[in-house]
Amino acid sequence: MADGSKTLESKKARAAAKRSDGASLDKILSDFDAQAALMTNQRLDQIEASFLGLAQRRARRAGLLTLTMSGMELTQVAAGDRDGALALAVSRLSIYEYARQLRDFADMMESAGARIGVALCSRHDMQELLKDAIAEAENPGELTARH
Repeated sequence: MADGSKTLESKKARAAAKRSDGASLDKILSDFDAQAALMTNQRLDQIEASFLGLAQRRARRAGLLTLTMSGMELTQVAAGDRDGALALAVSRLSIYEYARQLRDFADMMESAGARIGVALCSRHDMQELLKDAIAEAENPGELTARH
């Protein structure tokens, strides 16, 4: 009798866990639907403009340019006249700031991808849709031509 009771309790516990998982997913989706936009269109425009900005282009170019130089060449510029060393030091600061901005941007893009993933969970055909998306990404336009 005790074994039958444990089996029944185990089945009830599993059923409750399934309901709980479903309720958890429903709660996640409900919370997501209630979530406000994470940025304004004005902020979007600011971010886009910063990628086109001269400061970022200069930092990127300076960083890449130093990577084309040997250690000795870079040391010679640093050890040379003060103006050259100062330009190098200023470049260093702008490169670090640019790298920080890129990391922040990468975090934003991951957040955007995760939010899209949560939104797609509302579709019954999400798995098939994701397979089609992978196929489309690998061969752009081919999937669209088939549908």
